[in-house]
Order: sequence, then structure tokens, then C-alpha cells
Amino acid sequence: MNWGIAHLIANGSASEQQSEICVRIMKSLFLKTDKEGGDPYEAMLEQSNTLRQDMGHSLAEIAFNRRTRSLITSINNSPKETIVKERRDARKYSVKRSHDWQSRKLSELDIGQSVFFQHVEGQNWRLGKVTQYFSGGRTEWRHLP
Repeated sequence: MNWGIAHLIANGSASEQQSEICVRIMKSLFLKTDKEGGDPYEAMLEQSNTLRQDMGHSLAEIAFNRRTRSLITSINNSPKETIVKERRDARKYSVKRSHDWQSRKLSELDIGQSVFFQHVEGQNWRLGKVTQYFSGGRTEWRHLP
């Protein structure tokens, strides 16, 4: 049976390559179920219940915040919550580190320094001057005519 999937491989970024891997996995899953005469929806259910190595949970467990039903019986030997929390925190830190790799700390603003700010009533940027500091790092500025 032809599922209408034409898989073209592109030489792109890492995220494009990862999506290509996902397409390849799902295509092979559909072809296997078609060859064996199985239900492709059951195969997709089992794919979403497959545990991720870095998190210790499946995508369905992460989405629903609980273990979901599966056609394959398994022994519940999931890691303790502290280990899962450590893995989740490590994953969050890894994502944050890769996102923030080019960020830098901004310099302090001086009173009387000219700044541009986005006006509340529209999308236009306006020129202003810093007039004073408030607690919590907030700054007040005035619009220049």
C-alpha cells in the first residue's frame, strides 16, 4: 500500500536532520504494520509510549503527566521521582545552555543616557532619556519631543 510519503533527504541544520530521522522512523513503522496487516494507530500509540533515554518518561507520560495505557504489558520499574527530577533538570539546563550560548549581560544604564523604547500605543520606537532608577532594577525614562 502506498501511504503517499515521498521522503526527500536534505543537507540542513541539526534540527532538520532530527526531523528527517523522525519521518524515517514513522515511515518504517507504517510499512511494517502494512506488511504485517496490523493497525497503524496501535503502532503510533506504542511509539508515543516509548520511553526517552534522557528523561525516563515517554512523550505521552510527559503530555498527560501520568503513565498511559499500552498494548504491551510492562513491569513498573520506573526510576524514583528524585532521579526523574534530576534528569528533567539536567535536560532543562542543557536546553537553556544551548539557547543562551550567545547571550551576554547588558550594561547598566546611566541617568541622562539616551535610549529607544517601544511606545505602549503602537509599534513605533521612540527616543527617550533615563531619568531615575527604582528598586528591582526598573528604570524610568521620559519621551524626548
